[in-house]
Order: sequence, then C-alpha cells, then structure tokens
Amino acid sequence: TGSGKTTFLLVASLYMARRGKALLVFPTSALAYQAYKRLVDYAERVGSTAKIATYNSMLKQSEREAALAAVESGDFDILVITSAFLPKYFDRLARHKFAFIATDDVDSVLRATSKNIDRLLRLLGATDEVLKLAFDVIEAGKRRTKALLGGAEREAERAEEEARKLREELRRKAKELELGVFVASGALAKARRTSRLLLFRELLGFDVGGRAEGLRNVYDLYAKLEDPKAQVAALVKRLGKGGIIYVQDRELGRELAEYLKSQGIAAEHFLRPRKKALEAFEHGELDVLVGLASSRSALVRGIDLPHVIRYVVFVGVPKFKFRVRLEEFSVPAYLSFLYNIRVILPQELRFKADKLIAQLRRIAPYAAGLEKALRSQPSNSFEEYAVGVAKSAVEFVASLLSREDVRRAIESSTEVKLAYIGGQLYVLLPDVTTYIQGSGRTSRLYAGGLSRGLSVVLVDDEKVLAALRREMELRFDEARFEELPKADLDKILSEIDADRETIRRIMSGDFKPEELSSRDLMRSVLLVVESPTKAKTIASFFGRPNTLIVGGMPAYEVSTGDSMLTIVATMGHIFELPTSLR
Repeated sequence: TGSGKTTFLLVASLYMARRGKALLVFPTSALAYQAYKRLVDYAERVGSTAKIATYNSMLKQSEREAALAAVESGDFDILVITSAFLPKYFDRLARHKFAFIATDDVDSVLRATSKNIDRLLRLLGATDEVLKLAFDVIEAGKRRTKALLGGAEREAERAEEEARKLREELRRKAKELELGVFVASGALAKARRTSRLLLFRELLGFDVGGRAEGLRNVYDLYAKLEDPKAQVAALVKRLGKGGIIYVQDRELGRELAEYLKSQGIAAEHFLRPRKKALEAFEHGELDVLVGLASSRSALVRGIDLPHVIRYVVFVGVPKFKFRVRLEEFSVPAYLSFLYNIRVILPQELRFKADKLIAQLRRIAPYAAGLEKALRSQPSNSFEEYAVGVAKSAVEFVASLLSREDVRRAIESSTEVKLAYIGGQLYVLLPDVTTYIQGSGRTSRLYAGGLSRGLSVVLVDDEKVLAALRREMELRFDEARFEELPKADLDKILSEIDADRETIRRIMSGDFKPEELSSRDLMRSVLLVVESPTKAKTIASFFGRPNTLIVGGMPAYEVSTGDSMLTIVATMGHIFELPTSLR
C-alpha cells in the first residue's frame, strides 16, 4: 500500500488509450471515484483528448445512467469501474475490445470468482477457440506432472510433446488476435490456484503472484484509552486537519462524529462511501473523517489522498474479536489465532493445528466467497471443501478452548487474550493487516521518497497492543511504538507538513525536479545465467519471484530492496572459456 501502483496505472491508461480502449478496475467506489478525478486532472495537464468515463456508487443516479449509456455506445476511451461492475455488466463491456486493462486490486477481482479471469481475457480479445486451446495446454501439462510423479516417463514425454505442439499453435493464434495488455496490481496479489489462473501464463506470459514489500514511514504512538470522545477531540485539536479516526463499531463512529462537531471540529462519518464528505475532506472543509477499523472499511483501503491525510487515530487497538461459532468464522482471524498458539500446544495438537493452517491458507484467497457459502449453500466442490475446512477449524478451536491446560497456556501467553464479555467467551488478537493498511494512509510514495505519517493508538487492551507491537517489529525493522506524552509532536508534525507541502507543489506543477536530490529510488538490474533452474534458485534467495514468459522462456523478477532484479537464462553456453592459454 502506498507504493505508487495507482499512479502508474493512471499514467499507463492515458498512454495506452492512444492504441485503443482502456479499462481500470478498482476494489471500492471511493477509490474508483478518486482515481477518475485524478485521471481527468492528468489528462488535462498533458493535453490528452481521451474521453474518460466512470461508474461507481458515489455517482448520482443520472450520472450512473449516463455512464452506462457511454459503455453501451462505446463513447469512451478510458473506463473506470469497480470490481463489482465486471460480472454485473459484462455483456455491455464485451461489446468492446480493450487494448489495456488494469486491476488496482487483483485480489478483489479474482477472489470473487475465477470466471473473472475468462471475462478479462475475452475483453482483451481472446476468443472461445483460443481459450479452449489454452486449457488444452494446461491439461497436457497436468498429465505430464502426474506421469512424472507416477514414474511413467514415456507418458510424461508424450504429454510434454503434446503440450509443446499445442503451445506453438496457441502462440500463433494469440499473435493473430493481437491481445491487449493486462496489468495485475495488488497489495497481496494472492489468488486461488485454479486452472483458470494459468491462463494468464499461457496467453499473456506471466503468473499472478508476488511477495510482500515493506514500505512504511510512520511514527507509531500510543496512549491509554480513558474517555474516547474527549481524548479524540483533544488529539484532533492538537494535531489539526487531515485526520482519520478509526473506531470499532458503527454506533460509536456516528456518536463520535457528532461529539466532535459539538466541540467545534468539522467532522463527518465515512461508514459508507459518501461523495460530498470525501470532497469536503479533500478541500479542507472537514478536519477529520470517522470510519471503521476493518480491512474492508472504505477508509482503510478505499481512500488515497497523500496531500491531505497527515495522521490517523485508532480508538482501541485494531483487533479480531470473535466467539468460537461458525457464523462468526473468519479465515484471517482463525489463521492468526492458530499461528499464535501453535507453539504452546502439545505435539499431537500442534500437528492438527499445522494441518488446519495449511488448509486455511489454501482457502484464504476465497474468503469473501466462503462467507456467502456459509450463509447459504455451497454452489461447487471447492465451496464444499472450504465450508468443510471452516467447520473443522471451528470444531478444533472449540476443543482447544475446552481444555484447561490449553486455556491456561493461552492466558499466560503474550499473543492471544481470552475474555468474558457479557458472559460469553471471546478470543481477542491484533488485526495487523488493518493496522498496516489504515496507518499506511498517512505514508505514500511520491517523487521525493516516502512521505512521513503519524499513527496514534488509544489502547483499550495492553495485551493486544503488545502482540501488535511484536508483529509490527517482526515485519518492519523501523517499527517502534512510543508513548504519546514522550513524543516530540512539534518535530513530528513539522516533518509531516513539509512532505505534504512538497506533495501539493508536485501535484500543482509548481515543483521543479532539480529540487529533489538526484538519485534513483530503484534501479533495474539484469542478471544472465546458464540454466532456468539456476535463475529461479538465485531469484529465490531474495524471496518469492514474479515470473514472466519471454520468448517462451521464464524470466524471474524480484526486488532486492534498492534494485529490481531480472534473472534470465541463456539455455546453454554462449562461449566456451579455455582451461589453458597454451
């Protein structure tokens, strides 16, 4: 988050719109609306005549109708939509071929249904014939793998030869179609490993995947939570405009927004996307927005205003809080719980926990679909499998908490808290993803580097904070939590405001490039080795690499921190080095 993905996609869409239609897909209406506004601004600055349209829930009904009419008639060059638009209005989209499609959050597109892969490829120009041929290549590859595992070498050779011939035919037909360009961007870039996912490799030459990169420049402060409303009001008056307040329930969010207004602070809740509130916040008419501390919240993942957002305040440590019931099941919560307690379990229980962790990781990319399947009935075999994993996880955790020895071990640990609330047993543990994404609204990549931000946690549970601190320090070397009263707020705010001023000047066009220190933030490095196996092994030293297919051969891309390393193979010796000069 905050690494410049969206800016790249917007600029790329303006460039590619000269070749044909471009489609940009965003996970939320708030992000789609902000991206649309930025894209219009960019187009005006560079003198582009591209017709830009958008469809999202933040538009008026008349505006949505006009957008649908534009899609129907093809009266657009660039279309900005949400991931929900893709399946709902695919028939209208399918009337057009797109030269460029980019997803700002590929996870939200692929998690909804793997059929979205087919839809994206059709919009890029793939035909039924080509898609069937690509599936045939994938199936031949599967037969080869199965034969190798079974020791049937001749069968494996036949399958390999079949796959080679099919792939040659596929590349010839795909070349004739002149397929468009697809960019898959996302904070996680994880998807359920289905046969359809391999279509990207066979037709477009890359695998959807990635590794976590730590980009963060945030001061983490904390103070004990005593009087939420009064404390937040005092903090906002001290910190000023450009704040986001995260709460853990909607009722408190609405009450807090009203209380802040009564204290002379311009505040509105953003518990759902609200166009007027977002625009007022961006223009400085509102001091703060109040939203939910949830990874699905519009304010956690659906707002990108680097020139405006200076700080965030969490009212309570962001946490998973659940009873061990199937109706409250959450893949991230149960994964986090089992990860944290496995070390304190007896060996036989640890084995079961590890097995469940592996199963939960497999269904994690399908978490949104799983929730629907749990509420109704599974619609396919994978949903049945996922529901079965969820039930097994709930039963296993319930059995753990029924054991006195395990409960004592958990209560004495620093990772997980058990608490009785209203006579009900709850599990409490930190929601690290929400904290990273929420606090990350304050720290974004721009031309001068990574902007400074501030995050303040009002602590309602010391044990959950301790677990959050430990998780953050494991993920980010520079993450250090400091007590709010001991922090030099004047110095922190001075750094934050200096970055915001620079960002505003860049956005307005007043900033001169020579004012920046002359150094590249990231270099591109090409490494050539002999064999693909060596290339992949070396790339793996730096983490999980991305894979591109270039000229039928794999190229592995991986970040080393200050460089983007691409490793390719020559497939043999180019020159033989003499062993002797005689």
